[in-house]
Amino acid sequence: MITQKVFDKLSNGSEITEFILDNGVIEAHILNYGCIIQSLFVADKEGVKRDVVLGYDKAIGYETNGGYLGAFIGRVG
Repeated sequence: MITQKVFDKLSNGSEITEFILDNGVIEAHILNYGCIIQSLFVADKEGVKRDVVLGYDKAIGYETNGGYLGAFIGRVG
C-alpha cells in the first residue's frame, strides 16, 4: 500500500511530500525532497518494528545539513 502526506515545509514555503510504502513487513517513508529515505521500519528479532535509518523529523534538518542522511546515491555514486 502506498499513502502520501505532507511531511513539512521548506524555508521558502514549498511543501515536502512523504510517501509511505508498506507491505506489512517493511514500511519505508520516502520524501520527494531529493528522494530521501526518511525512515525505514523493519521488525527486530522480537517482532517489534524499529526505524533503522538516520533521518530528521523536520525539513530544516535536511535543508541546513545538506540533506545527505537517507539520500539515494545515483549511478555515479
